[in-house]
Amino acid sequence: MKFLYHYFFLLISVGAMAQTQLWKDYFSYNDVRALTAIPAMTYFATDNSVIVYNDQTQEKKIFNTVSGFRLDNISTIAYSGNHNKLIVGNKSGNIAIINLTNDNITYLNDIANKNSLIQTEKVINKILVRGGYAYVATGYGISEIRIEDNHFGDSFYIGNNGVNRNIVDIATDDEYLYAIVANEGIKKGKFQSNLIDYSQWELINTGTWTNLEFINNELTAYGTNGLHAITNEGAELIINLGPNLRDIVQFSESITFTFKDRILISDLSYNVFFTQEQSSDLKNFSTGIYKNDYIFGCSFEDGIYELLDMTVISPNGPYSNDSFRARYSPANQLWVVYGGHDLNFNPYGGGIKKKPFSVYSNDRWHTVKYETHNINATADISFDPRNDKRAYISSYLNGIVAIDNIHQSSDNYEYTIYNHTNTDLSAVEADQSVRVQGITFDKSGIGWVTSSISEKPLAKFDQNMQFTSYNVDNSINIFMKPAVDDNGTKWLATLYGGVVAFNEKLNKTLSFTPSNSSIPVNAVNVVKLDRNNQLWIGTRSGLRIVPNVNQFMTSNNVIVTNIVLDDNGTAQELFYQQNILDIYVDGSNNKWVSIADAGVFYISPNGQETIYHFDTSNSPLPSNNIHTISLNETTGEVFFATNKGIVSFTSVTSTVGKDDLENVFAYPNPVRPEFQGEVTISGLMEGSTIKITDTAGNLVYETTATGGSINWNTFNFQGNKVPSGVYIIFITSKDGMERASRKLTIVR
Repeated sequence: MKFLYHYFFLLISVGAMAQTQLWKDYFSYNDVRALTAIPAMTYFATDNSVIVYNDQTQEKKIFNTVSGFRLDNISTIAYSGNHNKLIVGNKSGNIAIINLTNDNITYLNDIANKNSLIQTEKVINKILVRGGYAYVATGYGISEIRIEDNHFGDSFYIGNNGVNRNIVDIATDDEYLYAIVANEGIKKGKFQSNLIDYSQWELINTGTWTNLEFINNELTAYGTNGLHAITNEGAELIINLGPNLRDIVQFSESITFTFKDRILISDLSYNVFFTQEQSSDLKNFSTGIYKNDYIFGCSFEDGIYELLDMTVISPNGPYSNDSFRARYSPANQLWVVYGGHDLNFNPYGGGIKKKPFSVYSNDRWHTVKYETHNINATADISFDPRNDKRAYISSYLNGIVAIDNIHQSSDNYEYTIYNHTNTDLSAVEADQSVRVQGITFDKSGIGWVTSSISEKPLAKFDQNMQFTSYNVDNSINIFMKPAVDDNGTKWLATLYGGVVAFNEKLNKTLSFTPSNSSIPVNAVNVVKLDRNNQLWIGTRSGLRIVPNVNQFMTSNNVIVTNIVLDDNGTAQELFYQQNILDIYVDGSNNKWVSIADAGVFYISPNGQETIYHFDTSNSPLPSNNIHTISLNETTGEVFFATNKGIVSFTSVTSTVGKDDLENVFAYPNPVRPEFQGEVTISGLMEGSTIKITDTAGNLVYETTATGGSINWNTFNFQGNKVPSGVYIIFITSKDGMERASRKLTIVR
């Protein structure tokens, strides 16, 4: 595949708006997995980020993929005061060491890459710092890390006869390292002995335990609903705590016991003086800590709270990183839903999904609880082109929910359900559900929607929400979000029947399957029309296009073809046998295409050139599986929604051309000596000619806008940077009827 740019990992801060190409994160920080603390600072680990929190100033520093930190499914965190380093581990055996002095990050992937270990053996359960070493409790044993140079030391396989055993938890005093060994009990090894020799580890208790902690110089373990003192003589109950204990944190003169549904805090004599029960705002606790003036309670769902005044500590973000669909609205809002079915398109798989949805508006995330909207199995979001105050959430169980007043606070949203009981939408016979994947509006503003596994799977609705359904396929099938061309033909992607094309005015239906076309498989994930009215078809085994959808109007022989590239004389098919998850057509008719396990490609209008290819190895993408691509067509900010979070990339070539030249704008202006990026000229009409001259009238640059913006690297035709001075930008529309000019100052 021909590349226009060799792109490198662009680490740009969220506030660096002087850059013309920008990565931003839209992560959730609600899934808090672990914490560690010193008197002035608390360090929180979420599912994919680390939050450094100053208790006094309330300042937060976040390490995530945009800042260069790449670790997901985090399980534990520890702090070394001697080295000012955080050691973070995850459930796949990866370890990241953050040097807080200079923000350098070192990755240790030895455990994750060890082929002799099965996946469950790679999980990191606990990291404990003692002196110059971090001891790592894993699914196979214990490994040590030299914190000074960030290298692994020895490993201890302490199961009976030296076999691999899951180390559930570890604790230490000055003399011994203690470990809960799964299916064996509690063992201890003396630091001055040879800990590599399994025979040096002494079994001191054979009970079943889940938590181990040194409290008040006494080894304690939790099991059978109570905290017990562990000695060579046995286990003695200290305090009965009840079930579902998740974490024990001793800090200063207090002990914090975190359970699934409550947090208890006691003094070192186990006198409980604080209790926090779960609520609708804070539930499913994960960990907590008492720090004299502050009590931090953490949740797997609701983030971090200071419990004394119930203040939210978590950085603002969406409900979850496990996004299903994310759509950007013309009203400058980003909406996110969290999924309505499993991989087999079963809305009951694992139970009916009763999730919130999130809206990013005015630089803040707002999450609408399920109890507020009561929409089951949310599948997609659409925005009414006729009414900028209305959005629709598609449900893969309840049909369509119209949401009004979206320009106001989410507290003022109004919800109206449309399904088979009050419209002509067709339901699944077995359970009377209406399974909708998404809505597409045609050029006249009519909404088109599919309802899977029903008698009449295609429907339209007008501005008055009057529905009409059509029978386009007699077989039971799963239908995706439709595409509608300029002729009014509906193109329907299906899971079992390829692509179905339907035009009710012609009373005509055609199906395109592997048996009668070049479509490689029946399973089609997405169909999208580009700005040339060509249909792009993303299947689970490759890409196809319909070069001329107008053929449908006059012929049954509609051409479906692949895109063939010339790779140094060798013909290659674009995205050959790749599982295509989503396609987005931008303002320049370029295409963003996401490929399962391969990230996202930005390709030219005809697919012959690759402009960008982003994946987890060269960008802040948190996952190589991008479920949704969406675009702010004004700024060119492209949103990539994955099951591990949302990030965005700003590229001005993605913007849509304007209707006039009233709002042409060049930035940065002036261009200062420290600026190393490109000048962006936005607010252009598609096809505009841009000429840049010096004040003497000498032409230094010329180009044509393919969308609403262009970039200029401040080089002249000879490939040299233009000198300091004032430059005049002349813009002329494609038809010559619109003209504009702007001044740009460059200081070298």
